[in-house]
Amino acid sequence: MFANVETDKARAWLDYNLDIDRNIVNSIPKSYTDLSLNYYAIVPDGAGDFSVNDFKTGLYNPMELSIEKNSTDILLEKISDYLQDEGNCLVFDDYMADPNDDDLSERFSVSWREFFGQVYHVVDANNYTERLVRELICATNLGWYFLMLCGRKNNDGLVNGNGWSALDFIVVPAYDGEGFLVCESI
Repeated sequence: MFANVETDKARAWLDYNLDIDRNIVNSIPKSYTDLSLNYYAIVPDGAGDFSVNDFKTGLYNPMELSIEKNSTDILLEKISDYLQDEGNCLVFDDYMADPNDDDLSERFSVSWREFFGQVYHVVDANNYTERLVRELICATNLGWYFLMLCGRKNNDGLVNGNGWSALDFIVVPAYDGEGFLVCESI
């Protein structure tokens, strides 16, 4: 489900997550974080009582709760709709991957890119499958770090250090990896 969050706390959580020396973070236009952004959380359906603005704390004990739809399922629905526009793409930061990993070319041959020694995955309407995006969310979500940028491709067809033609939303981890914070341009 989508949950409203306090703007100041969400902004602080976004800044905390973007305070990392990664090329993908440096590709975010400085003007984006100065824009008016709409912040909301994606949490599992049935998460019950929790402090929606405490982004560091887990939501529930999975042994005590039956979840109808988890956060990944809800995010997948949003992504599926978003990628219907052929110009839109997703970029996942694969923090733990190394460009020399054999697994990358086998498992993610259609999505992975190297940019100055760091691995990213680019998904657009041409290579999108729900299975690919689900695997990327699971592979790149470390609980303490996850970054997905969603925007328009730049002129060369790939998102790279030259920036974006438009950045629509950023997704970072929340609730100890059990949910997401979405920061969407208005």
